Amino acid sequence: MEVVPVSAIHNGSQKYHLDQQFPLLAYGKNAYLRKSVDTMIHDELDYRIIYETDNAGDLRELALQGLGVAWLPRLLVEEEIQQQRLQILADYLFFENIYIIRNKVIHSQKMNSIWNALTH
Repeated sequence: MEVVPVSAIHNGSQKYHLDQQFPLLAYGKNAYLRKSVDTMIHDELDYRIIYETDNAGDLRELALQGLGVAWLPRLLVEEEIQQQRLQILADYLFFENIYIIRNKVIHSQKMNSIWNALTH
């Protein structure tokens, strides 16, 4: 999964830049992506956290409103990037592996359907 920093587009260009202080829309301390983002930007960028949540969808909505920069899964914001509502801020993207493990003890039609959709 590619995780990219995004900024709203304002008056035809990105609203925030990473080479100056920017408001950060951050993941909460219990969110999986928090540690990855912190590692990427700690001691590298000048930011102030203005909002924290465990929900990437919430961060996307706040970024679209122009409230700050958020690191989001590219799949989550691809449409907004294509529509030029969000812009990727270069140089600070990263890739995160996602593993899906199936418990073979649980046998249900619903789980089989989900597993088949994920693996095909």
